[in-house]
Amino acid sequence: MLTQNWWVLAWFGALIWFSITGIRNIIQAIISGGGFQKGARIDWRQLINWSRISDSLMYTGLSVVLLEGFTRNVVLGHILGITVDKAPLLVFSIIALANGLYISSHNIFRGFPKTAVVGNLFRSILAIPVAMVYNVILAMILPVITGMPAAAILVPAAAIVSKFASDTVAGVIESFADRRNNYRLRTSDFSMAVSSLFSCFTHLELSFPEKDILQLMKKPSEFVQMLSAKAPSLEIECFIISLDLMYMWYYQPCARQAFLTQLKRMTPEERLIYVRFQRLLSEYKEVSRLFLSGMLGNNFSHALAFYLDNYKDYLRSIDEIRLTLDSKEISTSESSTQQLLSEKSKAFVAEVKATFKRALFFIKDCRIKASYLIQKVSNKEPYRPSLETENGEIAEIKDKDSASR
Repeated sequence: MLTQNWWVLAWFGALIWFSITGIRNIIQAIISGGGFQKGARIDWRQLINWSRISDSLMYTGLSVVLLEGFTRNVVLGHILGITVDKAPLLVFSIIALANGLYISSHNIFRGFPKTAVVGNLFRSILAIPVAMVYNVILAMILPVITGMPAAAILVPAAAIVSKFASDTVAGVIESFADRRNNYRLRTSDFSMAVSSLFSCFTHLELSFPEKDILQLMKKPSEFVQMLSAKAPSLEIECFIISLDLMYMWYYQPCARQAFLTQLKRMTPEERLIYVRFQRLLSEYKEVSRLFLSGMLGNNFSHALAFYLDNYKDYLRSIDEIRLTLDSKEISTSESSTQQLLSEKSKAFVAEVKATFKRALFFIKDCRIKASYLIQKVSNKEPYRPSLETENGEIAEIKDKDSASR
C-alpha cells in the first residue's frame, strides 16, 4: 500500500503476489504427478506438498520488500529514475537479477544442491523475455478493461509482472524436473517389486520341481488351491507382491508411465510370467479369505475394498498392455524377417546374373576356339579374332603354324 497509487494493487497486490506462487506450486505438483490420469485413484490434492507450498509462500513474502520496495521503488524509481514505460528491458533485467540472487541465496541457506542454485539463476535470465511479452499483452488488455492508461498500471506493477514471469519459467522447469524425479522413483519401485516377483517364481519352481509352474499359472484357481494346500507361505508372498504392484499402479505418481516403460524392456517370456503372476488376483475369494485371516493385519477394510473395486480393471489393463507390446514385437520381427529375405533375394539375383554372364562368355569363347580349329584343319588362313577376356583385357589368338612356317 505504501508504494501503490492504484487501489487494486494497493489492496490486492499482496494477494496477487502470494496467489502467483501458490497457484504455480499447485499446477506444478499436478503436472509432475502425471496430471489427471484416466482410471487413476489418486486425488489431485494428494499430489500437492503443502509443506513445500508453505515454505515457498514464506520466502516469496520476504521477496516483496526486496523486489517491490527496494529494487523497483528505491533503486529504479528514485535513484536511477527508470520506469517500465521508458526502458522495459532494463527494468525487467534489474528486477530479475535481484530476484535470481535472492532465490539462489535462500536456496543455499536451505541446503539445496548446487544444480538448483544455478538453475534458479538461469531461470531469472529466461524470465526477462517472458516479462517483456507479458508487459506487451497487459498493455493491450488493461486499458480496455480499466479505462486507464497502460503506463499508469504497468509502471507500479513492474515487480508483479516480473514475479509472474519468473514463476512461469520456474513452473515449467520444476514441473519437468519433479516429473522426472517421480518417474525415477516409480521405476525403482517397479524394479524392486518385479525382482521380488521373479524371485518368488524361482522359489515356486524349486519347491515344485516336477511341475511346470508357468503352465499351472494359466489356471489361477487350480494353482492357488495347490499353493494353499502345500505352500501357504508362498501363496501369501505371491498375493502380497501382486497387491503391491496393483497399489502402485493406482496410487503412485507417474506409476503407469514407468510400468509401461519397464514392461517394454522385458522379453515376451518375462512379460508372460508377470501377467500370469498378476492374474492370481482374479481369485477374489481366496484373497478375501487371506485378508480376513490377517494377511495385512487387523486394519484391512480399506485395502480389501480397494482390491475388490479395482482388481478386474487392473487385470484388464495389464492384459491389454501385454497384448499390445507382444503384437508390436511380432510385427517388428516379421518386418525384419521380410527385410532379411529381401536382401537375400537381391543377393541371389545378383549372383545369378553374374553366373549367366560368365556362361555367355564361356560359350562365346568355345565358339571362337572351335572356329579356329576347323579353319586350321582345312589349311585355311585362320580367323584372328580379338577376344575380350573375363577381366576386360584384350587377347589376340595368333596363328602359331603360320609363324613356324
